[in-house]
Amino acid sequence: MFTKFEPLSDWVSDTLSTWSKLDIRIDISEKESVLYLANFDKTVIFDNTIVDLIHSSERMPNYMSFCNVKKLDFMNIVDHKVPCPGYTSDVEELYSVDGETLYFNYDIIGLLVYCLSNYDDLKNNTYDSHGRIDSTNSHFVNNQYLDRPILDEWINILFNILSSEYKLDCQKFNYEFILTTDIDSIYRYDINKPKKTLRLILGDLIKFQNILNVIAFFILFPLWKLVFYKFDPHNTFRSIFECNKNNTYKKYAFFIPSQSYSIYDSDYNLNDKNVKNIVENLETFDVNFGTHLNYKSYLDKEYITYQIDTFKSNISTRSISNRMHFLQFKFPETFYSLIDNRVISDFTQGFADLPGFKNGTCRKFRPYDLMKDRMLDIYIFPLILMDVTLYSKRYLNITNEDLAFKKASYYIDCCRKVGGNFCLLWHNSNLNSNFEKKLFKRIKDYAL
Repeated sequence: MFTKFEPLSDWVSDTLSTWSKLDIRIDISEKESVLYLANFDKTVIFDNTIVDLIHSSERMPNYMSFCNVKKLDFMNIVDHKVPCPGYTSDVEELYSVDGETLYFNYDIIGLLVYCLSNYDDLKNNTYDSHGRIDSTNSHFVNNQYLDRPILDEWINILFNILSSEYKLDCQKFNYEFILTTDIDSIYRYDINKPKKTLRLILGDLIKFQNILNVIAFFILFPLWKLVFYKFDPHNTFRSIFECNKNNTYKKYAFFIPSQSYSIYDSDYNLNDKNVKNIVENLETFDVNFGTHLNYKSYLDKEYITYQIDTFKSNISTRSISNRMHFLQFKFPETFYSLIDNRVISDFTQGFADLPGFKNGTCRKFRPYDLMKDRMLDIYIFPLILMDVTLYSKRYLNITNEDLAFKKASYYIDCCRKVGGNFCLLWHNSNLNSNFEKKLFKRIKDYAL
């Protein structure tokens, strides 16, 4: 798949140095991968099983082996029985030391390349109805390690061993909560879409939810958008982002920059008075703003440029982050379109139908294009959990609040254990029912 070892080595070195705060150098060759540390006379040599597989453009074997590290007593991993993707037999002896050299018997360097280069996506040629990578053909899913931040666990194991064997002072990874909302709609009741609004009102009355809002809409509908938008059930931004001042976490709101003819796109324009008010209110909560690029735009560089220009002309922000609408993405083409428009970070990487660790990590990283042998100048914040993934009939369909919370809390615990980011997506339009409101509050409170 890749042709040059030197740029790949530079990228892996940069990634590990950024994560660990150490001056690390990795040299990858056809024979082995070697780790060097500045002002340190020891070396670490890794088995090259996964690197060889990627270099030969082969798929990972559909077999899951394990390494039991219980006797090493590591605390910052999810479980002592650690999956070893790429291997067809269990790793019995994890490492050995011979003089100044430590030999590692699992290819952690290859695993990093595999996870952060989206190699699984590149070898997965099946897509769903929205053009997204089909999770059912993912090696992560089929071999049951999507639920583990597997790369983070192995990186922690590596630095634990370096610390214990060589008394090396490695950086401790810290947990962080990142709360995001995708603003697909700001109006539940839209007087410009009477059929849709009538259907929603009837549904709310039947479910006995948003009753006061429905009554207010019927009384005040001629002035709904102009004056009384604050009563609309989709105006939930205070509920999403308000918290105790002692709680610090990162917050992002992603706006669709322009309307289109797609039924999946927004019901608002960025120059709407109510959108301006939303932006002003969100600024009081220290929310970062980003683009939520239109449905189907992930393959259209010119349209992406148009939308980002529209966003910049309406919303002032120091830098631009992004999440693609419907999580549509084509690797690496969409990244190049974002980079050309000076987008510094993207929050799209995750499956719509399943929570978990699509890139094997919950830490931010810069991806690598194996086909062009280059690191991409954009940071990725992996999406760990989306609201509708839990309870939508199309996805997991967990309608019991306790079970849904238990599922969510597992991923929060994983991120805490390895010291990563729990990135949650909760749409402002998905706080209508009591179930949604209670579940969101429980997840948010637990994640803080």
